[in-house]
Amino acid sequence: MKASERMLIELFEGIYSVLTDISLVVCVKADRKLSRGVYAVLKRASFPTRLRNFYIPLFILLITDCGQSNRQKIIVGKATTEYPRHSEGDMAVLADGSYLLVYTRFVGSWGDMGEAQLVERRSKDKGETWSETKIVYRIEGWNVMSASLSISLDRKPILFFLRRDPGRPHQIIDIMMMRAEDSVATHWQTPMQINTEEGYHVVNNARIIRTSKSRLLVPFALTDDIESHYDAQRAGVYFSDDEGANWTRSNKLVAMPGYAMMEPGLIERKDGTVLMHIRTELGSVYFSESKDAGVTWEPPRASTIPSPAAPSTLSRIPSSGELIILYNPKPNVRWNGRTSLALAFSSDEGETWQSMGLVESDTSYCYSYPSITWDGEDALLTYYQWPRFSGQKNFQMTDLMFKKLEKDLLGKG
Repeated sequence: MKASERMLIELFEGIYSVLTDISLVVCVKADRKLSRGVYAVLKRASFPTRLRNFYIPLFILLITDCGQSNRQKIIVGKATTEYPRHSEGDMAVLADGSYLLVYTRFVGSWGDMGEAQLVERRSKDKGETWSETKIVYRIEGWNVMSASLSISLDRKPILFFLRRDPGRPHQIIDIMMMRAEDSVATHWQTPMQINTEEGYHVVNNARIIRTSKSRLLVPFALTDDIESHYDAQRAGVYFSDDEGANWTRSNKLVAMPGYAMMEPGLIERKDGTVLMHIRTELGSVYFSESKDAGVTWEPPRASTIPSPAAPSTLSRIPSSGELIILYNPKPNVRWNGRTSLALAFSSDEGETWQSMGLVESDTSYCYSYPSITWDGEDALLTYYQWPRFSGQKNFQMTDLMFKKLEKDLLGKG
């Protein structure tokens, strides 16, 4: 990249950060048709890719089509003094059409190492109202967190989560799975451990996928000590071809010496290859590919998607078959700078990306750890919302949000 292009990108990134930091805009609609029109004009100009596909469309979308950002936005996990953090959730549409939401609720503390339990809420009216909160799994004094839901071939939910050893909280986190006994998860069976070796495993919420050949893939990051060897995190998957009865780890993990490969997620491409998206501290989302359904992985490479050290979530729009990614668009900020939540789409299986606009733009809050679940053509989103200017510490008083984006926002235009 030429020095002049780098300077121009940095200028636009700076302007974008200033605009969002001072909360000039608080209502934005993710608009596919408008973003397509903007891109059609910009692609004729010789702008650098990151400007053409992300920042300039975001500027235009920031000042147009207001009033839609709160469409069916509900706090489904409300922070209290007793439970000051609600985060890392996932949803499933059950066999009877109801919604099951499972997420992490922290008990009396809000840091990642604190006591946490898995809880559920349900909706029988497409997310309009929700049941009372119910504990799904807990171990007193332990940290169990980061829910991912999958549906078995016989339509029974499977819950994946992390279990942190309170005696060695910086060295041991195990990957767990728990099967429902019926199609609406009335009862859950005893959890089983997936990982076959000891270490600090990180599996984000909403991460498990099933391939077209019914292989289950569980992406993880791994290090031996998160405090002393944070930058040694490598990414890989555990995979199962027998509905989770047995698990095998990737032959070789995705690594970049000196840089952490964090919180990976997955999507299967139409040609059967698997695309891994990775959180980094390098200013963008990184990708890796597997041509053998997770057994081996290509070296990581930078994408054009700007991002801080924050997780993104990748999914596929049912109507168009295009990929979408839900991410934080401000690179080079700390965790308390995750001040907007954006959507981008790809029409070429992740090779190039174009902005769709913002899902959340009120920069008095941080947003992260999102999930995307589909109910027909409607996208069901969850993510945490933390009031960054309230004087609260770290993730203290973090709410979990639910938001529905209907098909007119995401359909092929």
